[in-house]
Amino acid sequence: MDEENKKVKKEKKPATFKTLFMRRFIFILIFAIIIGGTTTYFVIKNKPEKETKNESEELALDNEVPTVPARENHKSLINYDTDTFDCNDLEVNEISDNFEGYKVRYFQIDGLKDKSIQDSINNNLKNDLKEAVSQAKADGSIKGECYVSSLYSSSFANTLSILYSLDSYIIDQKTYEYTYYWEKSICENYDLTTGNRIKIQDIFTDDTRGSDIFDSTFYNELIKGYTDTDLDEEEYNMLVKDYKDIEEKMLDYILKFDSDQDIPFYFSEQEITFPNYYARIFYEDHLDFVAIYNKYKTQESIFDGRYQGIHNLPVLTKRYNSYRQILDEGENYYIDFNLEKSIFDDNVDEKVLNAVLNYINSDAESVKSLGNNGKFYIYNTSYFLARHEGDNYYSLNTNTYKCETTKSLFNSEIKPRIVNAFRKSARIPTGEARLYDNQFVYYLYEDEENGYEKVNKDWENESSEIFFDLEGNIYETREEAMNPGGIEIKD
Repeated sequence: MDEENKKVKKEKKPATFKTLFMRRFIFILIFAIIIGGTTTYFVIKNKPEKETKNESEELALDNEVPTVPARENHKSLINYDTDTFDCNDLEVNEISDNFEGYKVRYFQIDGLKDKSIQDSINNNLKNDLKEAVSQAKADGSIKGECYVSSLYSSSFANTLSILYSLDSYIIDQKTYEYTYYWEKSICENYDLTTGNRIKIQDIFTDDTRGSDIFDSTFYNELIKGYTDTDLDEEEYNMLVKDYKDIEEKMLDYILKFDSDQDIPFYFSEQEITFPNYYARIFYEDHLDFVAIYNKYKTQESIFDGRYQGIHNLPVLTKRYNSYRQILDEGENYYIDFNLEKSIFDDNVDEKVLNAVLNYINSDAESVKSLGNNGKFYIYNTSYFLARHEGDNYYSLNTNTYKCETTKSLFNSEIKPRIVNAFRKSARIPTGEARLYDNQFVYYLYEDEENGYEKVNKDWENESSEIFFDLEGNIYETREEAMNPGGIEIKD
């Protein structure tokens, strides 16, 4: 959602060679200090109680780290080359409500067999947000308005992750500067098989240490989130205090992870995000430790069968949230269709919705019926439904990329590139808009300069627009859809 982006500072370009060299030297020095500090911490922790504790340890932890029992052993490592996963057969609905006089949106789930687990999760998804708003109002944290943004991060492999971001700020109408009075992130992460909350330690294998995942990648993410950029040089301006702050943040997270303490985070099929620090950890960098894909698998489905998610996706591929997706591979076709979600924040007339879904299904069936004549057909289509309330009609825009190839070429070259495009989407700074529409064709070629031209050469592109009246009848022109007596052109 767009609300998520307002809290994340814009992506900054890499530094020049000279500053990069000095920064890398300082980074290595700091990282050595971190490792040394962690080692010192555990040495001190195991000394007799009569000895004085290290002050830096108390600064990082605030309190003594509790001794916790070892977690249950899970043998759940993913196989990057062969493992697949399922998006949950679950509906996640956004609800508009009013808490303490403030307009909010929260999520509710539907589709679990065990309704007691479903009710428990739904109560948390609503009441955690409601209590946070009520508490902030009671203690005076809210000045002016309270703004709540809700991010549905992921629903896959019997897990769910959602983020609520709460802000109270005032905008200076002359300078347009923001004065923040209160910010809070509420992370809702669940194991759908039990309804229990997922902690960050549960994402990884039980022998994972904090230093295994809070490494140079996380360090560089903190740099991007917490340092200024020289607009002329486009370099990170780091002061000594910046290095010290980042070192303390990393050490704090390492110690909290190893002592099984809570760390605010939300997660997707590709990454973990820490909203308090604007930083991420990518699964791709830690394949030897990632267990979330297999940890909560069950022999029987936990869903009641009323909804259907996409199944058999390669691990570490992210399918962005849409209203409906069709992803299907047959003997002679590969279909990737996506109906965008934006209009469905509000209700769509049921007759129109059914007509749109039937139209998309008919498009899919027409590809499947092309026949096995030695050719392999690839169709990549994005659909966008728009409401025109004043004129009482809907328009459906389609954008299709299609290609004829052979099955052997598809399996050996094209499909691996499709999978790679979605696996890399989290790290494509400008690619999210296209991949949000699931227009993967833009990223099949590694040559960024000539890739688009090559795609246009090898693929055909077609765009079209059709129209629906409020009864779900389909028309060729806008004027016909606005006229109830217009001529229907497609069943």
